[in-house]
Amino acid sequence: DELKRAFPTLKSIGIISDPSRTKPLADSAAELCRQHGLQAHIGWAKGEGEVPDAVRALKDSIEIVWMIPDETVLTPRSSRFIIFELIKSGVPVIGLSSAYVKAGALMSLDCNYTDIGRQSAELAVRVLAGQKPGQLPLTIPRTYTRSLNLKIMEHVRIQMDPKVLKDSNAVTF
Repeated sequence: DELKRAFPTLKSIGIISDPSRTKPLADSAAELCRQHGLQAHIGWAKGEGEVPDAVRALKDSIEIVWMIPDETVLTPRSSRFIIFELIKSGVPVIGLSSAYVKAGALMSLDCNYTDIGRQSAELAVRVLAGQKPGQLPLTIPRTYTRSLNLKIMEHVRIQMDPKVLKDSNAVTF
């Protein structure tokens, strides 16, 4: 939802995943994209050595790459390759944290860990009151900080909704 809000004309998103580690997460991310009218393309990489081929296979059919947590795909070396290869192609990257934005990703959403602790405590109270953990709803972070790299935004010539820029708790690099 945040990607579609930030980039209203966005149509296609790339996701890179190791199927043995994060296939369910990649499939869920792709389904979430579809629910918001976006076409998702998944590049599978069974090891760090397959990341370059996955990136090259995706880059001509996508407008943006959404990084998901995957320790096979996002090693220090492969993360640098993903960011720099895609920047050269004019494809921005949505990183996992502001550290990725500092390294050249366009944007990240950093959750508020204090609020995550509160949410966890709220769930624990519900379990202590007798609710079964399996009956608890999926919980997503309520608050976050958006980090932006305005130099990358200018370089890849992507337009962000001005309201999102204005309303953002942006840290610019």
